[in-house]
Amino acid sequence: MRSRCTMHFTSTAHSSRDRGFSLTEVTVVLGIISVLTVGVCWTAEQATRVMKVTENRLHSALPHLVVINPTTNFSVTNPESVQVEWSWVANGERSQCPPEDDLPVLYATQYSRDGGRTWFNMRDDSEAEPGVRPRDAANLTPMMTFAWAVPADRFPSANYEVRVEAFRDGESLHYGSDQQRAYIIR
Repeated sequence: MRSRCTMHFTSTAHSSRDRGFSLTEVTVVLGIISVLTVGVCWTAEQATRVMKVTENRLHSALPHLVVINPTTNFSVTNPESVQVEWSWVANGERSQCPPEDDLPVLYATQYSRDGGRTWFNMRDDSEAEPGVRPRDAANLTPMMTFAWAVPADRFPSANYEVRVEAFRDGESLHYGSDQQRAYIIR
């Protein structure tokens, strides 16, 4: 007699810059793993092994948004602006094109002054919430670069977290993100 065993898994993969990916957490929902066996379900150890192998294969093939400027250990002295640039990476290849889809992708550029506790839109300094599409469409751009104005009177010497988020046009669904740290010296 056959029994049915259903297990639910959600896994968060931390990518590695050594492999060309960002430090952004990529949540991979492996969904429901249904196993039809002859009277026995997989052990937790067996299911975890299958999950990890599947996750590693998905992780290297799925497109990831990657901030390419500023880079790790980025610092700049007395800038008027910082050029923020991003790209997509899939299977180790960088592309200026988002994954093929019927919907265009729009990008929100954000910064944090306090290590990521609070976020602001780069265009107008309005409050931003990571993973949530900006209410004002003017804070979204189809371009893959943004000139972030950092006047000395508002941006003193400090570390700033720089974040780019991708959203499908016409949908509030969060599609991808990455962030880097920039040190501004005055």
